[in-house]
Amino acid sequence: EFTIDELIIKGPQAGQISQRPRFALPLLNEEPALDGKLTDPFWAKAARVTGFVGFDKNTLAANQPVLYAAYTSKGLYFALAVVLPPGIAPRASLTERDTPIYTEDSLEMFLRPTNSQASYYQFIASAMGTRFDCKKTDDKTDIGGYNPEWQVKTDGQPGKWTAEVFIPFEALDGAKMPQAGEVWKGNFCVDSAAGFSSAATWAFTSGNFTQPIYFGELLFTGKERALRQEKFTGFTEGEPQVTFDLVGDFQPIITVHGELNDATGKSVYKNDMLLRDTRSVQIKPPFLTTGNYTLTFANKDENGQQVFYQ
Repeated sequence: EFTIDELIIKGPQAGQISQRPRFALPLLNEEPALDGKLTDPFWAKAARVTGFVGFDKNTLAANQPVLYAAYTSKGLYFALAVVLPPGIAPRASLTERDTPIYTEDSLEMFLRPTNSQASYYQFIASAMGTRFDCKKTDDKTDIGGYNPEWQVKTDGQPGKWTAEVFIPFEALDGAKMPQAGEVWKGNFCVDSAAGFSSAATWAFTSGNFTQPIYFGELLFTGKERALRQEKFTGFTEGEPQVTFDLVGDFQPIITVHGELNDATGKSVYKNDMLLRDTRSVQIKPPFLTTGNYTLTFANKDENGQQVFYQ
């Protein structure tokens, strides 16, 4: 027999966390008309990202949300498209600001600008357009006192709901427009009225959305160029297919790198495809036998800049 007088567990620290997901936001010179429907041409020029995982399980969510993102000189634009079970309408009823709308169908956005004094800024938009905002510092969580101006419009019908959001830089304590190449921390989570077991997150946070050490990375390009995940299918059937489309200039040329590993870590598929003579490439491993696999994307431009990681 033995006893432990004292046990101290330190971490996780940055060096103990796996590489975080990343996508690049294009700088656009136009502004969309926000109506919640995602029909404005602006969104066709924005980054498009999917591949969300579970709240507490790092496996793909059954119904994949799609996130759109871009920025202008004034602020950040995000949009979301959520697929619901057939015939199920979005569920949201709370109308008062800063009420617990994270218990309903909603979109959570976490932002941490470079050199920010805040641990993060949190913005939540419910499927009916109700807002929640919060500023977290080391010693304080400010909800009722932090109510910046930002906009959200939503649209819902049986089987799906969509949202469009504008967050001005001024809402982030007067943050400036990011310089080209600047990287912020951030994350995007989709809450469900069915409970956290049905929630999804872009960057896996081990069952707690509010841990900034697990946030992903947002690269601001300074250019009207976007990399978009347009097709993301076939994973549960053993026939994964992911398509990346390029909007804007070819230069600097982007290499889309895809690698698939089995449960033992053995590489069973690897491919590098250049977005040089075509604006669309497809990562399509051979048919897979039953099992657990990890598919990694590490896309870089010819200058060595990581423009996408997942």
